Amino acid sequence: MKPHIRPAVHTNQIVEKCVAHLDREISLFSRFIEVSQSIQNVVGIHAGAPDAALDEITQSLKQQAGTVAESRQRLQLELSQYLGLTGGRASVKQLIDQLSGQQAEMIATRRTKLLEMESQIRSMNRTNTLILQQSLDLYERIVVGLTGQAVAPPTYSSSGEIGSSSGANLLQTEC
Repeated sequence: MKPHIRPAVHTNQIVEKCVAHLDREISLFSRFIEVSQSIQNVVGIHAGAPDAALDEITQSLKQQAGTVAESRQRLQLELSQYLGLTGGRASVKQLIDQLSGQQAEMIATRRTKLLEMESQIRSMNRTNTLILQQSLDLYERIVVGLTGQAVAPPTYSSSGEIGSSSGANLLQTEC
């Protein structure tokens, strides 16, 4: 149900802004997926920390995500005004419901792609969590096998320094 007729020029402008924003989010999600796959490869192949280039990309993604989030908030406010809603929390779905034809299709296609990418990112996150947990479990088994002792979590001393909770060395070299 369309509450009132809006000028076509204004509708075209809001659609263009929405499409441009959704394209930025799709680009960001695509890059995040690439980085997540790189992390899986690094963790799976190298037992060491991710390289500096991967760390730099990750920092860049965090910065871009902040910029996109700010843009999303501005777009929500503008959509709210356009749709005549209060609270500034209008959604792309609400805009799609108000549009028809090619404009609705352009935005709906991008929204669907973003939802699919979000699902893929969540799945990759679960996989990465499992990979990291398996690496930690393997490390624990190796330490137990070498020393006969489980790795004790670090504790804080009364001076605030982090120390081992047991007096024994992790690997004893004395015979």
